[in-house]
This record gives sequence, structure tokens and C-alpha cells, in this order.
Amino acid sequence: MIKSIFNKKYFLLLLISLMILISAVSAYEDNSTDDTGCEIKSETALDEYDVDTYSNDDKNLKSASKQTYYVNNKNFNNYFDDDGVINTKKVANQSTIILNDTFKDKTFYLGDISVTLSGVKDKTVLYNSSLLIETTSVKISNITINNTNDEIEKAIFVDANKAVIDNCKVIVNSTNDAYGIFVYGNNTKITNNVISVVGPSDEINWETDVAKTLSLVVLSNNNTITNNTISVYSSVEKANPGTIEAVSLQGDFQGRTSVNNTFSNNRIIANGDSYVYGLNLGNTVDNTIIENNNIQVQGGYFGDCLQIFSTVSNTTINNNTIVGLSYNLADGIVISKDNMQGKTENNNITNNRINITGNVTNLIEIYRATNTLIENNTISSISNIAGGIVATGENTTIRNNYVKLNATSSNSTPISYKSSNKASITDNEVQSNCDYSVELSDSRNVNVTDNILNSKTKGDGSVSYTNKKNIVKNNSASRIIETRTTTNAIKARIYDNITLTAKVTSTDGSKINNGYVIFKVNNQSLKDKNNTLVKAYVKNSQANIKYTVDKSWNKDNISIVAVYSGSGNILSSKSDAMKINVSKRDATVSMICGKNVVQGGDTVSLTAIVMDASKSVNGGQIIFKLNGQTIKDKNGKVIILDVKNGYATTSYTFDNGLSSKNCTITAVYSNSVYNRAEGTCAVFIDKSRPQIIASSIKTKTNVTRISAKIVEINGKAIRGTTQVAIKVNGQTFAVVAAVNGIINTTIKTSFKTGHYKLKIVAGENYRYFANTWEGFIEKE
Repeated sequence: MIKSIFNKKYFLLLLISLMILISAVSAYEDNSTDDTGCEIKSETALDEYDVDTYSNDDKNLKSASKQTYYVNNKNFNNYFDDDGVINTKKVANQSTIILNDTFKDKTFYLGDISVTLSGVKDKTVLYNSSLLIETTSVKISNITINNTNDEIEKAIFVDANKAVIDNCKVIVNSTNDAYGIFVYGNNTKITNNVISVVGPSDEINWETDVAKTLSLVVLSNNNTITNNTISVYSSVEKANPGTIEAVSLQGDFQGRTSVNNTFSNNRIIANGDSYVYGLNLGNTVDNTIIENNNIQVQGGYFGDCLQIFSTVSNTTINNNTIVGLSYNLADGIVISKDNMQGKTENNNITNNRINITGNVTNLIEIYRATNTLIENNTISSISNIAGGIVATGENTTIRNNYVKLNATSSNSTPISYKSSNKASITDNEVQSNCDYSVELSDSRNVNVTDNILNSKTKGDGSVSYTNKKNIVKNNSASRIIETRTTTNAIKARIYDNITLTAKVTSTDGSKINNGYVIFKVNNQSLKDKNNTLVKAYVKNSQANIKYTVDKSWNKDNISIVAVYSGSGNILSSKSDAMKINVSKRDATVSMICGKNVVQGGDTVSLTAIVMDASKSVNGGQIIFKLNGQTIKDKNGKVIILDVKNGYATTSYTFDNGLSSKNCTITAVYSNSVYNRAEGTCAVFIDKSRPQIIASSIKTKTNVTRISAKIVEINGKAIRGTTQVAIKVNGQTFAVVAAVNGIINTTIKTSFKTGHYKLKIVAGENYRYFANTWEGFIEKE
């Protein structure tokens, strides 16, 4: 009996196994069947052009693994029902749905399985449609939603954890309640989106505690919101006053929190006629990071750029740029103004830039707070009544902020710390037209030191306080600016026109536009020709002045120092000594000779032209040299000429009896300002043609004396020895040497009475050409 039962059970199990196997094979075969307008791929790259055409029969009812689906209007109903719910029989969990079309009046309900819903760039637009996310790990990307239907309240609604909304564009224009993205889920990432909402300025929705027109609402924890452009505008006024908000992050007092959120690198624009908020944080919003955002708010009655209206702890507001404008009330950063319950502690407000314009303005406010740091903020406002930094509480640090208020009412305060205990207010700068810079009414144990306080009252006198437990000291009307002065080494020539340059920089990087620089050369201050101190005035941290290099700088071990005078709160300073290297100038000398071919005894003009580039030189002296030998006057003194207007001229007479040769005449220029310079000209000294001076002779003797002279053309005897031949009637009777032009010799005249031709021939040598004289001898 037992065996029979066992056999029946075995047969039944075998039959069930066989049926499961057949079903699996059938499902596998169905997966290969075409489906209208749909392409299914397993984890492959997406390409909209890969879409194939399939039959209308929907046989792909089972999916074993995640897939990629392209969906258009034709096959929409294959994947979504009439309510927009995903067909989970057709779409596998963790699959990707590509909306490859433009859709109108659709609702996409993502509530049963986790999917990625993506669009095609520049193609996928959802008109008057909405996305509802009610399951975890859904990702929305590359989709544009453009809604003008007043009946659609929320374009994207997230009520599940770990959603991702990336690179989408959400545009809403409505006259009813209007929300771009509304988030209840935790761990949501909203990145790289454009969210723009135009909606009514209306009263608050007290059920959710948020405005009825909001671009982004986050009512949850651990969310990341970064790199988005978020804007909100009012379309109609439904309440007076009404409210619109760009971004709201908040919890409530019934247990819902909005903590550990990061809001960074976003741009917010909010513009309306009544109450307008840029970034609004409500209850239970601890541990929030708000940094690197650009927030611009323009409100009619009230413009609030960044508000945390209730208690908050461990929140960082860092490096944001905030601009606000309102004809009535305008705030920059406001924390714990309502302080409904809980503690406000351990919050940091740092490195922000805030500019607010309105009737009543507050730049940074934080109330009833403990352990607050307000540091390195640059804030300013133009208003009737203004508050710069307004804080109350205990253990507050206000450090290194720049506060500038332009307020028409004396009921304004750049830094206010009233009815509080323990604070350090140091290293801040206040510039205002208020009565006081710091108000400490009813506060104690406050240290106000080392600030620049410049209001109607100055320095320590600009702190209003009565409690003697407060310390007020070392506050000044202007900050002391240390400077550093530098100048450059000089390399120039005597009398060069140069620019002396100094650079005066401040330790805080600000430009210096006051004071002047003097220059000292070897500790002697430079002066002009009127003996007036030379000053170079500083502009944009530069000081420059033209100066002519003095010849006294042409020496070793000389240096220049630039000395900055300082001005007011700007301290003086001087540069290091920089080396001066000044050399003599270079001149060019041109030499002009009156003749280029001369003979002994000739007088020649010699002219030297001295130039410095294209300018004639004045001063200095010229001497001349003939073949390296200095030319002297007749008294043996060196001829020295002064150079005037670039010229030096003299006359020179060459000696008699100069040998024939090529010569060089050199003009040598010297000056304490210039390097030695020379110019030359070439002269050829030719032989002279002398004259023989003699007389005809009468003689009775057989020996007759012949006396004659050989002279230069100027009548002076020639130099050296010259061979002379004495001829009578063509016959040579004597050959003698004439020394220094003197001929004195005898010849035999034992010939008959009568007239005989007498000829004296002076031979040619290296100084003189040959010459002859003819006369007669009469023998009686």
C-alpha cells in the first residue's frame, strides 16, 4: 500500500516537472517573437535607430532579465495601461524604458518595479503629463515636461526612496497650485536639471506647510540636490499677501524630518509681487549643507533669499552668492527667526557674498543660537533701516567679515549682538553711515577687538555697550595695510632718459592708490634741476617717473632704493637695494681733411665731427695724430680743440721736405661722459718741386767757384742731401752733394775766352723732384 502511494506521488512530481519544462521552452520561444514598435535588448548600448517593426501580437509577456525598451505613441499601451501603470508582465525589473517620442496628456506611474525612464535628447517632450514614482531606485533622465494644464498639480512626484532625477527640464505654467518636483522619498538625487514654475501667489498650504507655488519641494532626508537651475515666478495674485517659493526643504513636528541634505552648486531665481522665497528650510532640517549656490530673489512686499525659519543644528552655509531686492522687506540669510522648538546650535555661515536692497534689510540673522560661527562673509546693503550681522545666543564667533551698510535711518546696526552671552567679534571691517558699528545692549562677556569700525563713530568708540565684562580694545577707524615695495636694477648709459619704476603691493592684495615713492641712489634722494625732491605718485600700485641718468652713477658699488611714503592707514616700506650699472656713452667721430694730396709746406684744414647717434655732441676735446704722432703747433705744444655743436676745426702746415708716402690723420675724441672715439682720413704726401737759385758767372781764372741754393717753393732751403751735376755746354764738369740745399764747389775753366752755357741739375730723390737751372759762364 505504501509502495503504491509512493509511486503515485513520484508520477505526480514527474508530471509537474515536465509541465514546467514545457512552459519554460514556450516562454523562451515567445521571447524571440517580434512585437509592434518595440525593440528589446539585454544590457546593450541604446540607439534609437535600432528600433525594428514588429507585429501587433503581444507575445512577449515574460521577461527573465532586465531589458531595454523603446516606447512611442504606437506601442505605448503595450507597456503602460490607461492609468500609466507599467505592464510588469512585459517589462522586467531594473530595465530601461526609452521614451522615443513626444507624448501628451500622459501619466507615468512607476510603482511596482524599479526602472530607468529616459528620453532621447532634443526629442522626448511630455506635454501636460506627470511622473509618479512610488517604488525605490527609479531613475528619470533626459526628459522634458512642459505643463500648462491647471489640473496637473505636480509634474514629478516622488514618494519612494533612492530616486534619481537627472538632466531633465521641468516647465510648469499654471494659475492653480503648481509644483515642479515634489519629493517625499529619502536618498533622492536631483542633479543637472532645469526646473521653472510659474504659478499663483497664494496663501500657504497648511496641510503640507509649503507654498502652493514651488519649483522644488523636498520633505525627506539624505538627499543630494546639485547643479540645477531652479526658478519661480508668480502668475496671478490669489491672496494678499500671497507666497511663492523656489525651493523648500522641511520636516514637521509630527515625526517627519528633512535632515542630512546637501544643496550645492545650484542657481535660484525667484521673482514675484508679494512674499517671495529663494531657498526656504522649515522644521527639523539639521545637518544640512548649503554651499556654492547663486541665489537671486526679487520680492514685492518681502524678498527672502535663504531662510531656515525654525531651529536648526549642524548646518553649513558656505560660499554662496546671494542678491535680494524688495521695495519693503528683504533678507539675505535668516536662521531660527521663529524658533518653534528644539535647539539652534553648531551652525557655520562662512565665505558668503550677500548684497540686499530694500526698505528694511537684514543680511545675516541668527537667533537664540549656541556655538555659531560667522566668518569671512562679504555683505552689503542699501536701505532705510538695515541690520548687517544680527545674532543672539551664546558662544558666537563673528570673525573676519566685511560689512558695508548704506542706511538712511540711524536705527541701523552693522553688527548686533544683544541680550546674549559670550561672543568673539574680531578682525571684522565695518563701513557704514550708522551711529555705531557694534551694538552689545544687555550682553556680557563679549570680546570686541582688532576690528576696523568706521561709522559715524570710529574705532573703540563705535562699540555701544554698558556691561563692564565686555572687552573692547584695539579697534581702529581703518585697517592698517602693510606694504611691500620693489624696484628694478638699472642698466643704462650716462644721460640716458630712463623710467624709474616701483611697485607697491599690499599684504591683503588691495590696490594702492595713495602716497608716493622717492628714489635714493647710494642713500642720496634724487632731486630735479631745481633741487626739488623727485616724487613718483602711486596709482594702481605702480609708481613711475622719468629721470636722466647722472654721470656720477658711472662708478662701482652704486645702488638704488625705492622708498614708499605710506598714506593714512597704509604703512610705508622700502625696497631692497638694486644694482646700478651705468656705462659711458658711445660717440662716432668723422674726420675731414681739406686736401687729400699735399706737399711739404702745405697748410691743410682738419675738421672732426662728433655725433651721438643723430645728435651733435657738445663738450669734450679733440687732438689730431699724424701716423700716430700727436700733431703740435709751431711752439711744440699739442693742438687740443674743444668740441662745440659737434665740430672741432684747425689748420695744419706740413713740414718741408717730407718724404713721399701715404699718411693717416686721426682725430681722437675724449670726454668724461663718452668712451674714447676716433675718426681718420687718408692723406698722400707728394714730392716737392724745388727751385735752384744761382747767378751767371764771369771768370778770368782756370778754376771757378760755383755757388747756388736749392730751396722749397716758400724759399726755405731743402732738407737732406741732393746730388747735383754742374754742366758747361752740355758736358759734366762736376757732380757734388748739396747738403740742405747748399751748392758750393769749383770747376776747371781753362777754356778760351767767350760765353759758355752753365747748367745746374738737382737730381730727384725720395723728397724732391729733379730740377735745373741754366745760366752762362763768361771767360775773359
